Parts: sequence; structure tokens; C-alpha cells
Amino acid sequence: MAEYYSKNLAREVMKGMKETALQCKHTGGSPPLGYSVDPSTKKYIIKEGEANAVKIMFEMYAKGYGYSPIIDKLNSLGYKTKTGRNFGKNSLSEILRNEKYIGIYVFNKSSKMFNGKRNSHGTKKESEIIKIQDGLPAIVDTETFYAVQKRMLSNKRNASNKAKETYLLSGKIFCGSCGAAMIGHTSCSGRNKTKYSTYNCGTRYRTKQCRMKNLSRDYLEDIVLNELKTKILNIASIKRLTKKLITHYKKMLNTNTGELKSLDKRLKELEFEMNNLLNAITQGMFHISLKEKMSNLETEKNKISSYINEIKAGMTGIEINEKLIEQYIIKDIIAINKKDTNDLKKIINTYVESVFVFDDKVEINLIIIFVHINGGGEGCRTPVRRQQHLGIYERSQ
Repeated sequence: MAEYYSKNLAREVMKGMKETALQCKHTGGSPPLGYSVDPSTKKYIIKEGEANAVKIMFEMYAKGYGYSPIIDKLNSLGYKTKTGRNFGKNSLSEILRNEKYIGIYVFNKSSKMFNGKRNSHGTKKESEIIKIQDGLPAIVDTETFYAVQKRMLSNKRNASNKAKETYLLSGKIFCGSCGAAMIGHTSCSGRNKTKYSTYNCGTRYRTKQCRMKNLSRDYLEDIVLNELKTKILNIASIKRLTKKLITHYKKMLNTNTGELKSLDKRLKELEFEMNNLLNAITQGMFHISLKEKMSNLETEKNKISSYINEIKAGMTGIEINEKLIEQYIIKDIIAINKKDTNDLKKIINTYVESVFVFDDKVEINLIIIFVHINGGGEGCRTPVRRQQHLGIYERSQ
């Protein structure tokens, strides 16, 4: 009944919002940059200060300017996004694609992701989208708007033709200065159009609010791979690591055994309570509260039984022994020496928790069970930085 009520309510709410949309009224949420909502009519009206920022974006992009000079211009003039932040490349991209700025009222365009949140990059079928020409005041003329769309489409096609570069530390590497994720970036420069692959601070790339310099992809990845080979993936480390892993595995089994005893005890208690209730019901002592109590006990019993089965399945799986661990590590040693990109990515995901890049050092957090190493050596010189200091920190997992 609760599920039916929820779905029915969602349908009724959408029906009401569609009626509002057909009248070109605001349906909730924050209006786009450049607009506000008239409190009396609930329709969109132009907000002059923000509208000027929108006009600058479209005019500069239509004239051939890239995102960076547009962002610099907007920030230098003191313009902010709807949330009061400096402009970034992502915010510009969304604004330059928005049809509302030429007076087309759009509703129900964005699809939802699996978690129910709006997905700005996914759109619904045209039949489900409400579009009304001249449904709100235009900020940008149609000629400029479609010139922008043509250029964006051209840039998208050019980008799709470029060969994809692989960044082994993607999702693992962060800026030590601001904490933002560092993103892979490929650029070409010079007369010969030499290709350069780097890791860039996400904050600096989007808003230029961080001073962290770009670092060579190969340099950073070599540092991480060399440390993995030195500290973990080598023949000398196998015996030490297998002992630690076996110790941890046995401790885990002991913990699971103790937990199973507690769960079995609770299961017997539940069965005893359920039998007492059944006896009471068969003797004519039925009451609605007894039925509810029985239902709750049954639910708890099923959950505990399921959890017990999961633990037992894990304990009766592949038996961990020294030979198995040695084979696993040797397999990774061979793979890291072959330098196959796919294998290297898997190895980094297995052994590296995170990499933090600072002005004077690189910190690598390794996922190793009960192994702790302090200190570290010095990195080699590169055109980007001189005398990188390497700090290695390993943690228990």
C-alpha cells in the first residue's frame, strides 16, 4: 500500500507540474542564470546583472574564444554562478546548451539516474519533453545561439576523433594543496605539435583557484610503479607479505567463528519465542498484536539466517595458503614487468589507495595488510619540478 501510494502521488505531482509547465510557469528549483521568478505570476523574468554574464558567454564563444578566457573575463568582472561561486568549465557548458536563453520554455528534458537524481547529460524522448516557443523572455538572439551550438558540435566531433590516452592513476590521485581530484589532460604544442600528457588539479582546470602546477603523467606513474616494485611486487617481499596475509586471514576466521556463535544463539532465542507464540495461538489466545509480533520475529529470523549463510559461504570458499598468495603476487610481478596498460591499471587499483601530490613531495598510500614503512627516497629531476621528495605511507586494510 505504501508503494502504491508513493507511485500514485508521483503521478499526481507530475500531472500538476505538466499543467504548470504548459502555462510556462516556474515548476520549482533554482531558475537558470539570468532569470528570476515573478512572485505574482510565477513566470520567468530577466535578471539584468546575471543576464549580462550570459550574453558575454555566448558572444565570446561565438567569436571563437575558449572556455578559459571567458571564465577569466567573467571572474574579473565579478560575476558569480547561481550558487555564488566562480565560473568553471562545467557551468559554462550547461549554460551554452540551454534553449531557454532564446525563449524556448523546456520542461521534463533531463532523465533520472538509478538513484533518482537528475542527470543533466541524459535526455528523455522528444514525445515526453514539453517545449514552448516564446515561453519566456529571450536573453540571446537565435543567430548567436545556433552559431554557438554549431561550434560546440564541431568541437565534440574533433574530440571524438582523438586517440584516447590512458591515465593509470585516474580516480586515485589528488592535489595536496586543495584536495581536489587530479584529472588527466592531453595537449599538443610547438611547431611539431608534440603531445604532452599531464595530471592537472581539477580546481585549477575548472576555476583556476589553485596554484598546483601540471605534472607529467609518465613521471608520476613511474614513481608509483617503482614504489610498488620496490615495496611489494618483488621476490624478496613475497615471504614477508604471505606471513602477514596468513595471520590476517586466520584472525578473520576466528572473528567470523565468534560472530557465528552469537548469531546461532540469537537464532535459537527467536525460534523459542516463535514456538511460545504458536502455542499461545493454538490454545485460543489470539490477538492482533500476537500476529504482528510473530511477523517481526520471522523477519529478524530470516535476516539472521541469510547473514549466517553469507559468513559460512565466505569461510568455506578458497582456502588461503602461502602457495596461493605466492602465485598471486608472482602473477602481478610478471604483469608489472610486461607493462601492459590494462594489467597496470588493475594492479594500481589493487595495491594503491591514493596518491597526494604536494609542491615538494608525493605521498602514496598503499593498501597492504599490517605492513608499515616509514620514509622514502628522492625522485629524479624532471622539467616540471626539481628534486621531488617522496614520502611513502602504508596503512592497514
